[in-house]
Amino acid sequence: MNKHLWCATLAGCLSVAIAPIADAAPAKIWTTWEQTNLSQKRCLSRAKNVIRDLGYDYQTLTSGVYGEYDDYSVTIRCITDMNMVFFIATHPNTDWASEELINLVDAF
Repeated sequence: MNKHLWCATLAGCLSVAIAPIADAAPAKIWTTWEQTNLSQKRCLSRAKNVIRDLGYDYQTLTSGVYGEYDDYSVTIRCITDMNMVFFIATHPNTDWASEELINLVDAF
């Protein structure tokens, strides 16, 4: 295959591969933190319950819980050795991301 044909083929493949990414709206990220006296185990348990009860498919990680539903994603990270819980909510719409962060913190 000659050099020009190979480059054209590669460019075509890349444009098809990244087209869905270009169409997606960038996520707006909202964060906040709260102080806590919870143990790491209790914090993770509460984080899992909150994210599950808000209707997210969730995954428990070493230091937190991550959840996804439609275009939303949320994380509650337990940093109990620093007496801190970190909250993250993302969505392409700023208002919705902000509102979901409030829901997350209030439920915790």
